[in-house]
Amino acid sequence: MNFQIQETEERAQRIAYLVAGFINKTLTTREHDELDEWVGQSDENMELFARLTDERNINEAMSFMQSLDKDSAYDKIKTQIFPEKSKRKWLLPASIAAIVLIAFGIDWFIKSNTVESTPIPSTIAFNNAPDKQPGSAKAVLQLTDGKTIELVNSTNGTVAKEGAVVIAANGESIAYTGSKSSVNATAYNTLTVPKGGRYKLQLSDGSQVWLNAASSIKYPVAFTGNERKVFIEGEAFFEIAKDASKPFSVQTTNASIQVLGTTFNINTYIDEPRESAVLVEGSIKVVTGKQQQILVPGQQANIEPSGTVTTGVASMQEVTGWKDDNFVFKDEPIENIMRQLARWYDVDISYQGKIERHFNASISRKEPLSKILRLLERTGQVRFTMSANKLEVSP
Repeated sequence: MNFQIQETEERAQRIAYLVAGFINKTLTTREHDELDEWVGQSDENMELFARLTDERNINEAMSFMQSLDKDSAYDKIKTQIFPEKSKRKWLLPASIAAIVLIAFGIDWFIKSNTVESTPIPSTIAFNNAPDKQPGSAKAVLQLTDGKTIELVNSTNGTVAKEGAVVIAANGESIAYTGSKSSVNATAYNTLTVPKGGRYKLQLSDGSQVWLNAASSIKYPVAFTGNERKVFIEGEAFFEIAKDASKPFSVQTTNASIQVLGTTFNINTYIDEPRESAVLVEGSIKVVTGKQQQILVPGQQANIEPSGTVTTGVASMQEVTGWKDDNFVFKDEPIENIMRQLARWYDVDISYQGKIERHFNASISRKEPLSKILRLLERTGQVRFTMSANKLEVSP
């Protein structure tokens, strides 16, 4: 794994201070939150932090540093990390020592240029169960007459026709094209993505829909009337083709999301405490039996089963990361994380004991399940046991 340092020198100094403070247990609550935020920015940060704060590694690294020429090592490290930055030295020896430890840790544990790396053994108990591989492009298409077609990576070319509308697949998505004049206004198709899957849909008007695992969408074969309306369960990301003469709406269990041309994410999973809509671009209006709420870009609407709508600032990376094949968790309880993992890796989750800590992590959804479990375990706050298709979570 290649770690890329993109911090400024001042930022690296700050991170060094926070890591050293964590080791010495001198951080304030605000500083601890700041460190958590940095750790959660990437899986590389999380793994490096876990390795550098492991007691065995600290003792060995500090023993090595006793014989280290800190000035020459510091200059070398600055040249590697900040090749075009100024050569200004920091004033605090503790900060220099901390950044030396961090940079040394990068070389030692990742590049292995100087000392043989000491792997940290995983405590995940797999009980002879195989590792779970990430999800893939797959879905089931139900046509107007009830016929179903399985769509997988190998599905390419025309898969069906509804009147003069052609439905074609390319392995990861399907698209509706052709004349809509011969299509009945009541002709609907349904696209269902199972656990461990994802799929993309291009509607007849050119709108794009990305479906997350365990999700489905019901939609007209062609939009023939004066409105465009679809029905969603689970999670989907929309890019709506603009057509002022035909307003677009998304119907969920508890709300109607009304748009003209925009980009947004909707989460309606039944095992989540509430539905949510997050606006990326444009404008949408969330309508329930109780109220209406217009969102601006970057805003999130939380929709309660009662119809109450509250709004707040959205964490865009966290909400839309799945569309780009990333898990992004920021200060999330373990239950929230496990629900996402259960859908993507198609596993059943159970708990033994209560885990109070919230977690930060960022990792590709293309990695096997074991990798993210190991990253979470490195916090020392959670353990996992895998048996058949069941994952047990315990403190």
